[in-house]
Amino acid sequence: MCVFCHPYILIRCVSHSPLQARIHQSTDCKFYIFAKTTPIIEHCNSVQFAPFMLQYKELEEHLQAATFVLSQNHWDQVKDFNWIKTTASPNWSILADADRVMKSV
Repeated sequence: MCVFCHPYILIRCVSHSPLQARIHQSTDCKFYIFAKTTPIIEHCNSVQFAPFMLQYKELEEHLQAATFVLSQNHWDQVKDFNWIKTTASPNWSILADADRVMKSV
């Protein structure tokens, strides 16, 4: 798991690789994620999602070790458990390409 945070982030009860991204009680946040399954939000608003964009030498090796398949990234298929309707949730959106930040280490 790789996380950049400012000013803070709370992650609890993680063992090995989490099977699902579940985000609760978050407001005005941007998440860059690689998700094996559909991410879930609850009690969130103004959260935005983008694909994982960190680049580093061992990235491909780490993705393979974690059994991630690049073509199977569900970062943009967020389910809002507080918006069980057929219309799009107003609580999350996709971060525009122009607003995304690429990081290399």
